[in-house]
Amino acid sequence: EWRRLYEAKIEPLIEQTNNAAYKQAHELLLKTRELMRRLGRDEEFDEYVELLHLEYKSKRNFIKLLDDME
Repeated sequence: EWRRLYEAKIEPLIEQTNNAAYKQAHELLLKTRELMRRLGRDEEFDEYVELLHLEYKSKRNFIKLLDDME
């Protein structure tokens, strides 16, 4: 499944709890969003981002990056 691959790359970055890592995670998410759009799977990507929002809501700087994607 696509999500497991990206979770393995993105979520460890988020858990580093620093802005540089958040930026890297954000860049990977932007690339993933583009890929998922091309595949017509926008909804799946949006669900993943929503889960990230819920799981990492205490990481305000990361959440700001997620909000900028919308």
